[in-house]
Amino acid sequence: MIAQALIATKDAEYLYHAGMDWSAGRYREGIADALVRSGNAEYLYYAGRDWPDGRFSSAIAEALSRSGNAFYLYLIGKEWPDWRYREAIAEALVKSGDAHSLYLAGKEWPEGRYREAIVEALVKSGDAHSLYLAGKEWPEGRYREAIVEALVKSGDAYYLYLAGNEWPDGRYHEAIAEALVKSGNAFYLYLAGVEWSDRRYHEAIAEALVRSGDARALYLAGLYWSNGRFNTALLEALIQTGSPRYLYFAGLDWPDVRFSEKITQALIETGDAEYLYLAGRYWRNERFSEEITQALIETGNAQYLYLAGYYWRDERFSPAITQALIKTRGVFELYFAGQDWPDERFSEEITQALIETGNAQCLYLAGRYWRNERFSPAITQALIKTRNAWRLYLAGLDWRDGRFSEEITKALIATGNAKCLYLAGRYWPDERYTDDILHALIKTQNTKYLHLAMQNWPAKRVSAAQAIVDLAGYPSEQTHRSISF
Repeated sequence: MIAQALIATKDAEYLYHAGMDWSAGRYREGIADALVRSGNAEYLYYAGRDWPDGRFSSAIAEALSRSGNAFYLYLIGKEWPDWRYREAIAEALVKSGDAHSLYLAGKEWPEGRYREAIVEALVKSGDAHSLYLAGKEWPEGRYREAIVEALVKSGDAYYLYLAGNEWPDGRYHEAIAEALVKSGNAFYLYLAGVEWSDRRYHEAIAEALVRSGDARALYLAGLYWSNGRFNTALLEALIQTGSPRYLYFAGLDWPDVRFSEKITQALIETGDAEYLYLAGRYWRNERFSEEITQALIETGNAQYLYLAGYYWRDERFSPAITQALIKTRGVFELYFAGQDWPDERFSEEITQALIETGNAQCLYLAGRYWRNERFSPAITQALIKTRNAWRLYLAGLDWRDGRFSEEITKALIATGNAKCLYLAGRYWPDERYTDDILHALIKTQNTKYLHLAMQNWPAKRVSAAQAIVDLAGYPSEQTHRSISF
């Protein structure tokens, strides 16, 4: 009854284990039949590999053939003993058309089981990966010229490159290089130029790389190809791309025998501020040109003009960079120039340009962070003119004593901004706070911030509660009733 119950479950794993482990007195023929009916290729394969002879039947091999599972068909051909293997296994594997399993069979099956139909099916699959592996690893008696023909036909640049790099001489064919050239894949053309042996490399690879116009691959070729393979056509092709990134890297990395002033000129013509700046920062002196400085100036890019002023060496920096930055009116860059540039590069014109922007945020930041010798009272006046309540409040909170002015308080009061008046009353130090802030807050009639002021201000700032209750100049009875003093 237990055997019948197991058979009824149709569970291939335990049907296999029963055939493997049960004693003769408990095993039933129906177990093998049930495993066959399950069609489970994995456990049918295990049964053919592990079951004792008295329990194995040809029905197991036939069921596996019908399953069409290429991987287990390959494993059968590799591992089953001769008296269990059937020709139908090879036929089923061929029919499956599974390229990887066909490759594995050609590599590992014993001679009596391998059939010519396996290589024919592999060729028909057109799978470049498996064709490459077959050309690399199959034994001599099984390799056929049709494999290289199929790989060439696939046009897969990666596996064509690998075949040219790794296949043994007896299997390599010129058609591989021709197919790689035809693919036009710049990266694998570059790799072929780096790694292929002299017997396999030929000039058509360089020519194809030139035609590709791929700046990255052309730069890499200039960096890594041997002198016998690099030529000026590669240099000219890189210049023609107009790629600022790889023109810059060529100027940075290429050996002297390959570098040309044409690279510098091409980079200048791109007008790309980022890479002009980087060239000025990192290129060697013999490759740097004053024209790079001029080209960067002409871009008018505030970010990279500031960075040039911060990072470029003294012999490359020019006062014209300062003038160009000023002309941009790039407010954050002007602020950072005042913050970061060394004294010999800083100019009061930077301060004046920042003032003229009228940007309250950067004026406040300059007042907070610039060194004393760069700060000017004109910055305070410019901040006041902005009437930006938030930045005026922050100036009163953060600026050092030598920079703060009562005019900032007056300007804040003039804004009538209830939130910032409240915050000034809560956080400003005593020497900056005045009762005028309290009266200005009252005048706003803003019940929220009046309430918060009574709740959060220091006691001595609300001790004049009677002055509030007197409603001197207090315009609204309704507002008064809503505030509890």
